[in-house]
Amino acid sequence: MTIRIKTASWILLSLLLFSLLYYYKIRHGMTDFKVFYRAGERFLHSEQLYLASDGHYQFKYPPFFALFMSPIAAVGFEAAKAIWAFIVVGSLTGMVWASFAILKSYGVGWKSALLPTILVMAKFYGRELDLGQANALLGLCLTGLIYFHWRDKTRWVGILLALACFIKPYALVFLPFFIWRRELKVVLIFVVSMIIGILLPVLRFGVSGAIGLYSAWVGTLAGSTPRLFGNIDNTSLIGFWVKWLGDDSLTASKLLWLFISSGLMVVLFYGLWRNRSRNLKDQDLIAFGILLIFIPLFAPLGWDYTFLIATFSMMLLYSQWDGYSKLIRVVIILNSILIGLTIYDVLGKELYSHFMDASVLTVNYLLVAVILLRKLYPGNRIGEWKKVA
Repeated sequence: MTIRIKTASWILLSLLLFSLLYYYKIRHGMTDFKVFYRAGERFLHSEQLYLASDGHYQFKYPPFFALFMSPIAAVGFEAAKAIWAFIVVGSLTGMVWASFAILKSYGVGWKSALLPTILVMAKFYGRELDLGQANALLGLCLTGLIYFHWRDKTRWVGILLALACFIKPYALVFLPFFIWRRELKVVLIFVVSMIIGILLPVLRFGVSGAIGLYSAWVGTLAGSTPRLFGNIDNTSLIGFWVKWLGDDSLTASKLLWLFISSGLMVVLFYGLWRNRSRNLKDQDLIAFGILLIFIPLFAPLGWDYTFLIATFSMMLLYSQWDGYSKLIRVVIILNSILIGLTIYDVLGKELYSHFMDASVLTVNYLLVAVILLRKLYPGNRIGEWKKVA
């Protein structure tokens, strides 16, 4: 009973502190939430979701996401903004909790994995809240997927993967893994969930209206995405090459992006194949951690704060500390400093602009992915885990 009272007190105190933070700071921003709110309103009124006249703040998410936002858009904007802020912070909390819950069962301590992860990733969490973005919800779906897969509750895995894809289709990068593992139940539930989600807008717009909606969505992505490849905040692989090679080398940048992305996937699955005789549960966790990093790297528009979905990846990285050589430990420490301390307020406008324009974060997370990839190959220990019964 004492533990429950203490837990409840911490939850209430956290809610109070976040409420104050929201009222005095967060509610004055959340510029991206306005896009979601407007899309929800348009869905309620059966209006076109994708309008070029919206400019930079054009809605680019699948129609299902507008459906998801419609109940929130049914209330006043200020109330909806507060609701969304609590959804974001709840998603961040759930993502961190699920990540640590998995690793804690292997005897991983909070000081060695949870604490450094939060410190390094804090700037992404803050940016997510400031913008009112949807990456935290995406991260919760994907981390929840990993959690339920680890718990052998495969029904939820397929549903959560579909929900993640309805937020950002790049989550499809997880599907080949389940096909590779021959987890047909997960694949079937995913396919059925996707079909249902794709058809739901028909109830509001009719068949022809829904077809027009999806056509407009595809057209919006095709028309608006290329001009953002070289954006300073784009840390995807294609953004990296466009920044380094220049806009006039777009074809070469696309080829390099496809080559490296495909190469990384081949290395991942080759490692799984070579390692097939070892503990599948441990392998799966490593593979999931890598796939989380692949999403913002492979996505054409992988903004820097999108890396928050790789919370589990970073926690996994730190949990393996005893299995690294001294050189790898030094690389991890320096890499973590570059990720966590490269903040606008610390570096200043000019230095921060140079840092982002050089796509250093892309290299940072490629290093994390490579370090985790090494764990899948024979001759490298998969952690020093001793699972707690």
